Amino acid sequence: MIANMQKLEPLDFRFDARYRLQNARLSIRDIYDVITELVTNCDDRYQILGAKGKIEIEVRRHRGGKGSILKVRDYADGMDSQTMQEKLQGYGQRVSGLEKGESVRGTNSRGAKDIAALGRASFESIPGDGSFHRCDIHHKFIPYQSQLLKLTHRKKIGITKGTGTLVTVWLDPGVKAPTHDKLMDDISKLVPLREILSDPDRKVVVKNLNQDCQDQVHAPNVDGNEKVKQKFQIPGYPGATAKLVIKRA
Repeated sequence: MIANMQKLEPLDFRFDARYRLQNARLSIRDIYDVITELVTNCDDRYQILGAKGKIEIEVRRHRGGKGSILKVRDYADGMDSQTMQEKLQGYGQRVSGLEKGESVRGTNSRGAKDIAALGRASFESIPGDGSFHRCDIHHKFIPYQSQLLKLTHRKKIGITKGTGTLVTVWLDPGVKAPTHDKLMDDISKLVPLREILSDPDRKVVVKNLNQDCQDQVHAPNVDGNEKVKQKFQIPGYPGATAKLVIKRA
């Protein structure tokens, strides 16, 4: 007869950086996934503020085994160091705006961390508290001591006045960065960005840092008959709604 075994105190699973990176690479596979994630984050911040806004995408292409650089900038409300740590250090928290009845996802949450699957990422922000804040994400979350905001900080991240955030990704050498014209064309066709690119309150600009030129991205005109247009409540999130539109070409 086997005696009953004594059950010990339950223990949490342990996850290392390798596991996090493996999962991140399932959702972030190329530069377009990074752009989609960061642009939608910018748009969500503007939506929460109820403000018009500009989103700038900058690319500096490198060859010869050196990784290219991608930057995405907004002029929304910014983040202080505490907000960065709350949103960008952990996984699994319920940080979606739906929790507060806002019609936006969790801005700068899981997807923002996952962009580091393709290289080191830096978040630099001016939230209007008189300070400059920064954190880096690669294999770990790396916070920086906040500094008193100076003009040099503004010049560094290209936000000459007001508030906003610059995200810089130093892409790994194996990650392809398309030419300016191809990038413009491909971004215009990204379905997750179609509504943002069509919004008159948004201006999405792509800058080629190699040739010092820039162009605004527009969504293509899609002709079709509207077959489904529904708005419905999201279960578990009082006051939050979603919209479904299906067109047939």
